Amino acid sequence: MMVGILIMSACGQSAKIPTSPVKGNVTLDNKPVAGARVVFIPESGPAAEGLTNDAGDFVLKTGSVNSGAVPGKHTVTVTKVQLPPADKPYDPVKNLIPEKYSSVQTSGLTEVVKEGANEFHISLKE
Repeated sequence: MMVGILIMSACGQSAKIPTSPVKGNVTLDNKPVAGARVVFIPESGPAAEGLTNDAGDFVLKTGSVNSGAVPGKHTVTVTKVQLPPADKPYDPVKNLIPEKYSSVQTSGLTEVVKEGANEFHISLKE
């Protein structure tokens, strides 16, 4: 009976993945990039993401429970797109920063998240 209670209580808890706090800033040609999606993709484990504010600052979150990113080496992508207007839904999505930064294969951006607080400046070029 006690074993059943322990199993049931363990099933109701979400596994907390060890993460480290990560914040940073994104610029394009030395100007802040507002409204960009920043994603850190680790070599193993879940990705973390954040959205830049008007000053280009972001804070990463891994899933809905964990704040930060898993420690280790990450490939970084940054995307900012403009969706087509409602009256032209079939128009293409427009990239507002160079498209190369939106792909793991072409971004050329890597960062190492260490245990403890981390802060990164991501400088993009046109």
